[in-house]
Amino acid sequence: MNKWKNTFWFASGALALAALLGTLAPVAVAQIKAALVRDMDSPVRGTRFGAVIPLSFIAGQFSRTESLTPAIPVGKKLFIQSVSSQVQFTDGQSHRNVVFSISGTDIRFYLDHSFQGSSPGGQRTFVSNVPVNVLISSGESLSYQILRTDDLGAGGVNFANLSIVGYFVDAGL
Repeated sequence: MNKWKNTFWFASGALALAALLGTLAPVAVAQIKAALVRDMDSPVRGTRFGAVIPLSFIAGQFSRTESLTPAIPVGKKLFIQSVSSQVQFTDGQSHRNVVFSISGTDIRFYLDHSFQGSSPGGQRTFVSNVPVNVLISSGESLSYQILRTDDLGAGGVNFANLSIVGYFVDAGL
């Protein structure tokens, strides 16, 4: 009889605890979810920025440079988080030097690309992703320069793309 009594009280306690948790858990989850959403919408994070600088080689060209001057709203600066680069070459070519820089400054990032593989047509792919974490002002330009090992091939088969990711912040920061 004592065994059944203990089982009854244990089951009753477990049922009461489950009911209490069922009542409190949604409120706790909603508070955590709201905190996460508020953090993502924080004004410190600002409006997201993304841009791509395409670069294409013509036959006989060893080096190419392309620039971009981002449109930065008044009272804001652009915080660049990272840059990613994809380079594709034919004829056994590689890159010698790949540089991301900011005009009017000594800020330069040398992108170290890793070989990803070759297509059946012989096009070799290299990629790089570099955390940059730099703040730029309105009027400053971003530059992307590549020096390759040979001057063979052109256009659609020998090219590169630089992707820039960041967000705008108040100029006072």
